[in-house]
Amino acid sequence: MFSLLQQEEFLTDILKRLDNDVDQKEIMANIESSRKILTLPENIVLYMTVNIMKLIRTVPNVYAPWKTFFPDVTVAEGKTNNK
Repeated sequence: MFSLLQQEEFLTDILKRLDNDVDQKEIMANIESSRKILTLPENIVLYMTVNIMKLIRTVPNVYAPWKTFFPDVTVAEGKTNNK
């Protein structure tokens, strides 16, 4: 975790470097590289919690869209609370 002072120093340095074409290209390449890594499917986790009993009243087959758009994703079925 970085303090506000450390963040300020870092961001001030980045702003100065963005004025230089060579440094600007390097910064943008680093950002693009980070974006590619962060958006790899194996690096993404989606955690969703819903009241399935309420949702099923509106969407009878709640799993159909997930199976259509994310066929390789496994579904961890949690404990249901039938209140």
